[in-house]
Amino acid sequence: MFTVMGITGNVGGAVAENLLAAGKTVRGVVRNPEKAKVWPDRGVELVPSAYDDAAGLAKAFAGAEGVFSMIPPDFAPAPGLPDQKRTIAAIREALERAKPGKAVFLSSIGSEQPSGLGLITSTHLMEQATRTLPIPVAYLRAGSFMENWLGALDHICATGEMPFFYAPLERKFSTGGHAGYRSGWCQGATGKLDGRARARGGRSGRWNRFVRNGGRVRQGVGPRSEGRTVA
Repeated sequence: MFTVMGITGNVGGAVAENLLAAGKTVRGVVRNPEKAKVWPDRGVELVPSAYDDAAGLAKAFAGAEGVFSMIPPDFAPAPGLPDQKRTIAAIREALERAKPGKAVFLSSIGSEQPSGLGLITSTHLMEQATRTLPIPVAYLRAGSFMENWLGALDHICATGEMPFFYAPLERKFSTGGHAGYRSGWCQGATGKLDGRARARGGRSGRWNRFVRNGGRVRQGVGPRSEGRTVA
């Protein structure tokens, strides 16, 4: 059995879908059961718990072969990240109590850096706090998600340029897509993780046409332009 946090979201939902497709038993951690009504019909056990509730998370993690863990995104965190720190502490405590077979954390490119991280400071803190757990752990450091470009797709297609905030442009950066995470987690669960990422969605055809027609990637200027690499 595998426990999945964030099952009502894009990445957690994709993880759960592919675990089920692989014949695995899935348990989902949900903060709002109303948002997860579709999962019990597919055989998923739901365990209600706040993400900063160590006892509730430990119950959800108990007996799991593996846990997929994540910190809820927050684009306007309070100074000092008190909510994120409380969640990280609860996740670590729950994993120590339950001792599942392994844990995989959704992190971010650059999270190995000690400073200058902005919003991804929380994933750096998560990695630091969970490295010494008494179970095998792994961190998925995605550079970005293909689906996040959809909001800018009209501009990209009109100008033939895609602003890109990693540098240098010739360096390869990891970019995830929901299908890639589904494939990666299921194969990782069986020891066959190959890191593939594929785009999907109703507008992916337009994206593919943009690439085939010679669209250019233009380096932008932003707080993550240092070109963080995946360790």
